[in-house]
Amino acid sequence: VVEDTPASQPAALKLDSGCVLLLKAIDADTGKGVPGVSFWYEMDDPKGGRTGVQANTTYISHPKTNDKGELRAVVIPGKRHYGIGWSPLPEGYQVVDPADQSKGRELTCPAAKQVTVEFRVRKAVK
Repeated sequence: VVEDTPASQPAALKLDSGCVLLLKAIDADTGKGVPGVSFWYEMDDPKGGRTGVQANTTYISHPKTNDKGELRAVVIPGKRHYGIGWSPLPEGYQVVDPADQSKGRELTCPAAKQVTVEFRVRKAVK
């Protein structure tokens, strides 16, 4: 409620806390981060549906890992599966553990906390 006076009035704004999720794509052979990797998560509704991890809960930007192999996202707290490779992996790379791409990992993302998870990839043998 805004009153006619005074000109300045305090306001309280309640926001739900998210969880900062730091997803990393690491080259298993070199230990370096791999840029250009996307991730997916299993949606709560419809149950079992998947979509790409976004940087936050309000804007779709289709982010990928940066030069350090990191993707930072603010996610809704809760327990759900996250996996690597929503978009194709960068050319020449494959996941070390195929389950990371097919089934994903069940992660618990607590409100107002940070969770860091590493997924390993490597260059395919020619």
